[in-house]
Formats: sequence, structure tokens, C-alpha cells
Amino acid sequence: MHIDVIDTFDALKGVHDAWNSVYDADPEANFFLTYQWIDEWLDFNRGPWFVLAAKRTKDSADYVAFLPLRMRAKYDKDVGLYNQVYFAGAQFSDYAGVLCRPEAEDDALRAFATHIKRKLSWAEFSLD
Repeated sequence: MHIDVIDTFDALKGVHDAWNSVYDADPEANFFLTYQWIDEWLDFNRGPWFVLAAKRTKDSADYVAFLPLRMRAKYDKDVGLYNQVYFAGAQFSDYAGVLCRPEAEDDALRAFATHIKRKLSWAEFSLD
């Protein structure tokens, strides 16, 4: 499984059709994972964001899962500054999480977890 990192609105617009296709295939999808809601929310609530986008191979054009995330700096008096990664819609939507084709769920979640663990600099990952 290959993970692309989408972190600009132009790149997000480039996966609009793929997002809608995955949304249509995901039986757990809801309003807060629609392309329209995510796009408008990220534009309204400015700050660091990115979407992890999974596809079977690097050369594949077909995405099988999307995970919209945000990152923010937090402060702890004992530790100092650290990064927190959290769902893009957390605390502002009824649901936040992964958008995924059911047949790719296990592989995509494993690939997302590996990417988050190895490629991102964070001390806290919030699943609210």
C-alpha cells in the first residue's frame, strides 16, 4: 500500500472524484466525511492540515482510503513543546475518521498507522 500526503487545496481538489468514489463505497461514510464538508471545513478553520491518501501501489491512480488529519503544537510544563496529530474534524463534527473502501480496510489502516508512526513528528495522537 502506498500513501500520498495531500497538503494543499489544489492537491485536494485533484482527488475530488476519487474521494467521492471512496465515499460512495464506504458503508460507514457520513456527512462529515464528504469532500464538500472536509474541503470547506479546512478552508474555514485555517491551520496545519494534511490528508493521508492510500492506494494499492505508487503507480496506481485509484485511491482506496483517505484520512484527514491536523497537527498542532501543544505545551507541557514538564516536556515543553510537542506536536499533537488529530482527526481533521475532531471536536467540531459528530464524526471524524477514515474514509475507506471496505475491501481495503485492513491494508489501508495498517499503512496509515505505519506512515503516522514512521514519517510524522508527533508526541500525541488523539483519536477523539
